[in-house]
Amino acid sequence: MGERASVVGFRPVDLKPVDVRTVDLRKYGFEVGKRNPSRELPSADATVELAVRASVFIERYLRETDDGVYWDKPGYDDTDLAIYGGAAGISYFHLKLSQVTGDERYRDIALRSARYLAKHWEYVIGHSPRGFIRDEGEGGYYGIAGIGFVLAEEYRAFHDETIGDGLRAIGDHYVAHALQGEGGAYWTDNISLMGDGAVILFLLELHGIVHDARYLELAVSAGDQLLTWAEDTGDGALDFNSFAKVEHLNEPNFELGAAGAGYVLLSLFEHTGEERYRDAALGAWRRLEQLKRPQGKGFLIPYRFDAQGRPLEEDGRIVYYLGTCHGPAGTARFYYKLYQVTGDRRYWEQVVALADGLEALGAPERQSAGYWNSYTYCCGPAALLQFYVALYQVDGSPRWLDLAKRTAETLAGLAEDAGDGTVDWPVAWTRVRPKEFSRRIGYFDGAAGIASTLLQYALVQRGAFEWDRLPDDPFPNHFAGTAA
Repeated sequence: MGERASVVGFRPVDLKPVDVRTVDLRKYGFEVGKRNPSRELPSADATVELAVRASVFIERYLRETDDGVYWDKPGYDDTDLAIYGGAAGISYFHLKLSQVTGDERYRDIALRSARYLAKHWEYVIGHSPRGFIRDEGEGGYYGIAGIGFVLAEEYRAFHDETIGDGLRAIGDHYVAHALQGEGGAYWTDNISLMGDGAVILFLLELHGIVHDARYLELAVSAGDQLLTWAEDTGDGALDFNSFAKVEHLNEPNFELGAAGAGYVLLSLFEHTGEERYRDAALGAWRRLEQLKRPQGKGFLIPYRFDAQGRPLEEDGRIVYYLGTCHGPAGTARFYYKLYQVTGDRRYWEQVVALADGLEALGAPERQSAGYWNSYTYCCGPAALLQFYVALYQVDGSPRWLDLAKRTAETLAGLAEDAGDGTVDWPVAWTRVRPKEFSRRIGYFDGAAGIASTLLQYALVQRGAFEWDRLPDDPFPNHFAGTAA
């Protein structure tokens, strides 16, 4: 494998579409109420094997350089280093794969890709793979803070000073490039985990590693700026709308809305003890109370609201995404952190109620308006598998173990066996175009993330769960079994 001689200018495009004639629509098509296929995973070894075969598929895109390794992103003209769909997320997957299997080859890939990221993280500043918000490369899931999430985890794993130097360089970049707003520092002028919310989480994480007071002080300043973006919606509720300066809509869940902002504020409260952050997070919770909708059992929070505050509907149904970014698998992180911070059991009960809402819509087996033929950590059953495994670590309930089993077997049933030692998951990434398929390799959007959640289930099958989590995930690293 040779080094790419140069990188052409960025031109974001969708992945080259898979010819629909090559996709079995009986298996991979979308229809509300349709049951996803399922395949038994009788042992941890069988589950790990499925993840390993996904890694073989991803390896097709591995590229060697003098500075380490990265992965081409199929269908793109440019390198993607971000955690969402690029090299950082795939590096994280290989770290976890090495820890679960003990295979030194995966460890070597994780280490060399971390070194590459540590030397080239700046590239994403001017080459964000999506361009959703201004200066997105400065931010989170598509920017350098997300790369920092991964490098922090890999620094703890490898104690490699090339990685450490990269981490500190990202922190120093944020110090040097902070802008001054009405309340404090900012970089993207956006509250979300795509933007400054993730920067705050990274700075808190970095402070915990290197104990440089500048990073904590900057996180606090950015938190105060975040507070200026709150909108009072009555009865003590505070909205944090990432779209306020972009479009007349609101996506209130974890990635772009009040749930994610509340999570960041609680993280600041944990590090500082400053009650203004906790109080504002409770305001975000009250906003979600205004927006939630009861289901046959439990509740869910709609994916999107328009300028008049009406939830998105299609064919008479409110659209509820069920994944990490815009659904309960992510939003429950905010409720769980509320439970951690306050000790108030009602927030844990609301985590359970979100899981009830998932089941009320037929997940993990049945498709619904916002649970379509995308099987990823962002949007689909991979998100639910990580969620159920996490809940099992909290209270040990057999309910969560059963749901995790059913979800893992759904992912196994949806895996496409190429007959060459690889598996992949063809996904319809864009919900409103469910017949346009692609084969993605990233963490949030493709095979790396799906396989990572399967590794977590394999650890549960072994009865030896240990999984160091990223800063946006508050659930236990190992079995606690105490919440109930």
